Amino acid sequence: TVDWATWDDTYQFVLSQSPEYPKKNLSKETLLHLNIDYFILFDKNRTPLLGKALNHERSAMTDHIQDIVGAISA
Repeated sequence: TVDWATWDDTYQFVLSQSPEYPKKNLSKETLLHLNIDYFILFDKNRTPLLGKALNHERSAMTDHIQDIVGAISA
């Protein structure tokens, strides 16, 4: 049920774009643990709503969504 709760949070974020969602669900530690480089949420019109990128070598994270989308689109 923990997995479903996380997806419920994600669904609610897409609807409301609450600033609490990334703080609660997308910490640097979470991305490191899951070995995620990029995390991007899009709405149904393919507009990016939220993005996180993690440089694992430097353990540095960014949330500049246009830079992230540009990096994966290149």
